[in-house]
Amino acid sequence: MNRYIIFLIVIFLCLSLSGCWNYHELDDFYIVAGMSVDKAKDGELFNVAVEVINSEETNLKPNIESQVIEAKGVSIFDAVRDIIKISAKKLYWSHATTIIISDDVAREGILPILDWVSRDQEPRLNMDVFISREKTAKELLSTITFPTVIHSFELEHMVTESKDYIITPIIKVYELTNEFGVPKIHSVLPAVQVVPTSKGMSNRISSGAVFKGDKLIGYLEEDNILPYLFMKNKVNGGLLRVINKDFPQDKIILEIFESKTKIKPAFSDKDMSLDLEISTSVNIGELNTKTNIDYLSKDGRKILRKEAEENLEADIQKVFKTVQEEFEIDIFGFGNEIRKKHPQIWKTIEKDWDTIFQELKLNIKCNIDFRNSGHFSKPIEVLR
Repeated sequence: MNRYIIFLIVIFLCLSLSGCWNYHELDDFYIVAGMSVDKAKDGELFNVAVEVINSEETNLKPNIESQVIEAKGVSIFDAVRDIIKISAKKLYWSHATTIIISDDVAREGILPILDWVSRDQEPRLNMDVFISREKTAKELLSTITFPTVIHSFELEHMVTESKDYIITPIIKVYELTNEFGVPKIHSVLPAVQVVPTSKGMSNRISSGAVFKGDKLIGYLEEDNILPYLFMKNKVNGGLLRVINKDFPQDKIILEIFESKTKIKPAFSDKDMSLDLEISTSVNIGELNTKTNIDYLSKDGRKILRKEAEENLEADIQKVFKTVQEEFEIDIFGFGNEIRKKHPQIWKTIEKDWDTIFQELKLNIKCNIDFRNSGHFSKPIEVLR
């Protein structure tokens, strides 16, 4: 090829590929960290608030703070457009991590919110969705809390960086919309509230919000979340409390490293049941007992393992019964397991699955494996 032609091609590529085609000055935008959705006082309009990031230089150091801007509208799209009129700047959504929805909006249905996020080109589909247990969702963006000045990033950090320690159902926009597209699947979203601490106020994921379709119908309280996650095969970490019925004052805490739940549907002429086999790897995190049982010996470890397995099986069975009786819907995805493994059977029971679920029997088998017991091979004693 003629070297002059090659030279012209190189020059053309340098000119066409340099720089950013959609470059904008940062001062022209408000960077959105998260948003909240409430009902306006008249009950007809949506009240949408966005948390935006302000960054200024003071004494050669960056000063980052958040600001909440809100507006009302007949739809989410309408309210967001009105926020632009108030702020006089366009909203930049690509860094937004969090959507917080109030209880009253969630009880009417969250589909309009998900529809706006999914259709608009700027918001990310991997934003985390939360339900507020405060009077409004906006409170979670505007209450001064000690961990960070950006409340949306604080919540996002809880469910990503701290997922091995904070027990919560985690769900993103795209996962939620996918679940809506699967028959007889019902979702549980993390619920958040503001709580006092020794250092001030803090947002806290406190429970699970139970949805039937896109409508909130109630809450799974905090003690029920870990058994729920075991049934969903979504346990990444956390703590197990072991209670000896003969010595309930003993404090034995196990740290969970990993867990795997296998679900096997079982059918007979008379009824249907599900077999759950849960294999969990743990470590002894705390051992404070007043009994004469040496839990760290070979025989004592067998006793501890049996107690832990029985405790976990009982907790899971209790939550399962609670959901059957209180909510009467399958929030565990058991129906979806039958659909995938036995599609022909599922076709015959899909229409009546909610009724069948209420009478479903659950057979649970827990297998707990101990890795080690820490630095000491026996409980610490005080000699007098």
